[in-house]
Order: sequence, then C-alpha cells, then structure tokens
Amino acid sequence: MEKARQRLLSFFLMLTLAAAGCVKSTEVLFEPGWTHYEDITLMRDLSFDQRGCLWAAGYKGVVMLDPRTGSLVRYTAEDGLPRTDAWCVEVAPDGRIWVGLRRAGASSFDGEEWASYAAGEGLVNDDISSITACSDGTVWFGTKEGKGGLERYDGSDWNIFTKENGLAERYVVDMAEAPDGKLWLATYSKGVGCFDGATWKFYTQADGLASGWIQALDVASDGTVWVATTSSGISRFDGTRWKSFTVSDGLIDNTTFAIRTHTDGSVWIGTSKGVSHFDGVNWISYTTADGLVDNNVEQISIAPDGTVCFVTGLGISCLKLEGE
Repeated sequence: MEKARQRLLSFFLMLTLAAAGCVKSTEVLFEPGWTHYEDITLMRDLSFDQRGCLWAAGYKGVVMLDPRTGSLVRYTAEDGLPRTDAWCVEVAPDGRIWVGLRRAGASSFDGEEWASYAAGEGLVNDDISSITACSDGTVWFGTKEGKGGLERYDGSDWNIFTKENGLAERYVVDMAEAPDGKLWLATYSKGVGCFDGATWKFYTQADGLASGWIQALDVASDGTVWVATTSSGISRFDGTRWKSFTVSDGLIDNTTFAIRTHTDGSVWIGTSKGVSHFDGVNWISYTTADGLVDNNVEQISIAPDGTVCFVTGLGISCLKLEGE
C-alpha cells in the first residue's frame, strides 16, 4: 500500500511540475544558508532535473526530492528497478532520468515507469559507473573494469568503445559534454580523454595533469576542463595547457572526490576534509564547523537556482550563498 501511494505521489508530482513547463526553474528552491537532508543517506550521486527536483542514487536505490515542498519519493527494486544498489544518476535534456546500477545494468524513468537495459540487451557490462546524456540525444555509459569500457546509445543502436578502439582504460569513472559537443571522460588510473566523434586524445601526468589517477571531472561553460585527482589535488585545462592546484594554493585537501563548475564560472571541489570553492582568485573552504553535515564530500550538483548540494557519508547538505 505504501509503495502504491509513493508511485501515485510521484506521478502527480511529475504532472504538477510538468504543468509549470519543462524549462529550467527560475524560482527559489532553497533559502540562503545551509539546508540538510540527513534522512537521505548512503547516496553516491545526485542531479537536478529541469524543474528543480533533486534526484539521488546510492545503496538504497533512487530518491526524488522536491526542495520546495519537501516531498520525497523513493524507488527500489520493488518499484521497477532491476536492483536497488545504484552507482550514478543523470538527468537527460529531455527530462528522462537515467540510473547506473551495480552489476545490474542501467534503467531510465520517463515519469511513469522504469525501463531497464542489461548485458545482452545492448550493454556488454552490467556494472555502470557513470552516465552522461548529451545534447544530441545520445547517452553514454561508463563501466567498471571488465568487458566494455564505454558504450553509446542513440535510442536504437549501441556502440562500444574499448582499449582496442581508442580507450586508454576500460574503467570510466566520470564523463561530461563540452560546449563544443566533445565528450570528456575520466579513467580510473590512465588520465582523462577527449572524443571529438571520430578520434580520441588522452592526457596523462606527462602532459601536465596532476596525476593519472582520477576521481571526477567537469567542463565549464567556457570549455575549461576541471579534474579531481585521487591524491594530488585538482587540475585545470584551458585548451592549451594544464595547471594544477593543491593545498599550497588554498585547496582544503589533496584527496579529492568530486568537482563541479558553477554557472558563475567558479568551481566547487569535494574532498575528504570538506569542500573548497575557487572563483579563479580566492579560495574558501567549508567543513562541519561551518555547517556541512559531514566532511567527506563524495559528489556535488548545482541546483537551477544556484544552490550547491553535496553528497556526504551522513546525508546531503545544500548551501545557497547570499545574493544567489
């Protein structure tokens, strides 16, 4: 009965939000300061849809939260997911929700029901570590070590990229689409790569990257590429050269897990000791002493109203700075 009620709530919530138009929300989603969701725990990833709803994925499945009302809906294997344990979540430009599952393939949600994709049904590896939905309608799936590596789905056909046809490594930890349509990806231990639709170019420590061991990457609206490394701080690529930043520059910790560029041009970095914010000149860091629910920041997402949300081991913390 409870699951049926949640599905009905989700359906009507989607209808209500859709009635407002599937465009980026300009309304206030969060009040200035910190907002915490300590009941949303054991999450690995989060993303905002065009209507301002937060989607989180992790050990306990998928959660949709409307920050305006506090309405929360959970999705597990009982609701159509092939497995509750999820690695990542991505919101496509058409509003569809994509979820990468641990050893259970990928699932997509159209607002009413889940569709699933498993090995033998297009995918060649069921362990989906990252997903990026691009502006041209294609969806890219990064996998953990094993068969495959990177897979592209255009709605009907699947294309597979492995070490044999260009990838430096099969373990893809993160991806992002650049403004020029190129795909950037981070590998677990072989640096980062860029795909222009025909050829791959990879960058390693020998090219100026702080380390070949990568945790995350993002591409800013001006095309600048930002990379979070496992234990060597972060690196920035301006299209010509790499520049790295560590604790000596203002970063709170060199062990970085997440990185996200803001619409204002600044960058947020999640580390094992809190989160750092860099506007190109100044560094500001936030820890539990400043209001963060936990210092271990594993993922970051930016809400449509500019609020920055962090996945931590003890829940989700969201920070809206004054003036946003």
